[in-house]
Amino acid sequence: MPLLFSSSSLLRALRKWALLLNVALLSCCVTFSVRGETLHLISILWPPYASQFLPEQGASVAVVKAAVRAMGHDVKVDFYPWRRAIKLASNPTSRYLGILPVYDHHRGQFLLSAPISYSPLGLIERRFHPISWLTAQDLRQYSLATVRNDNNARVLDALLAPQQRLMIATSDLHNVKALASARIDAAVMDTRVFTYLLRSPAVASFHDALQVNKKLLANPGLHVAFQLGAKGRRWQRILDQGLAKINVPAVMQGYLGVAMPVSSE
Repeated sequence: MPLLFSSSSLLRALRKWALLLNVALLSCCVTFSVRGETLHLISILWPPYASQFLPEQGASVAVVKAAVRAMGHDVKVDFYPWRRAIKLASNPTSRYLGILPVYDHHRGQFLLSAPISYSPLGLIERRFHPISWLTAQDLRQYSLATVRNDNNARVLDALLAPQQRLMIATSDLHNVKALASARIDAAVMDTRVFTYLLRSPAVASFHDALQVNKKLLANPGLHVAFQLGAKGRRWQRILDQGLAKINVPAVMQGYLGVAMPVSSE
């Protein structure tokens, strides 16, 4: 799948981001006496957090790779649809020991790492028709749209009031287009996903017409969900130790700032 970017500008951007990542890793200053291993993980397609079409396979994957490498190991990430990914990550005979990025309501079904990022969930609105609200009850007067799946369903249920007028769509891109054409009042989505979509030619014409509401709905953490059992606990501990050694916000913001070309899909 082609990416829409200038090769020279992307190379410059990636060099800057790679330098930032190297600084984060060098700050660990750890000498390892054991041979490194490879952690196999599964991810869903969710740019800019995770995508096989992005550098380092996305921002969240970049954070996990940096943390695991800081502990002297490596990471290989493959991509599957959500339900297939959950099935593989839960299978004790699978080579995959976890899935990312997930919200924390998967605790109990999996062993969750420390946060690898946060997911700012907000309302995307038309610039000249902003949404005015204080509580979830206030939103009931508006028609909203979102993408609902097995990963975010409980998060959305906790945020929105009962009887909320809510259209379920198959993609955030569909909701952005529906909002721009005034078919809905606002779209509920991760604001970083919205920023990513604005770089796509498919919605470039809406750039000045849409904005993020000034009040966030929530900012839940994103995690790696490891298999229950000894192997999962070991890698959970390794990743958590690695996350403590790197500058996670610097890696995340550095990636989002310079290394995020947009797919033509």
